[in-house]
Amino acid sequence: MLRLTQQVKKSHPSSILAAHIERGRSLFKEAIDHARNMVHDQEELPFIEILAIDADNTVIDSFSIPLLPIVPQEDYERFFELMKQLTVWWQELQTPGSQLGW
Repeated sequence: MLRLTQQVKKSHPSSILAAHIERGRSLFKEAIDHARNMVHDQEELPFIEILAIDADNTVIDSFSIPLLPIVPQEDYERFFELMKQLTVWWQELQTPGSQLGW
């Protein structure tokens, strides 16, 4: 990050903005891909049957729902690390006088 900051200070403002936008696009793509994979992995989870019964113990409705969410700790941590990076990226974009040079 320090090297990027040093390069940014030497660059033209439009180059700085373009580099920052590209970094954001990359972060968004990585976060989306990671989230998509986490959801895809949920397809393999078991389903449970939900039954609604009346006072006479007669089933009046039933449906299946997946047993969600079960997310491995490393996926959970990676997802929130990406969200943190995106938050920092957005704050840098919005902050006057930041490394972006506004």
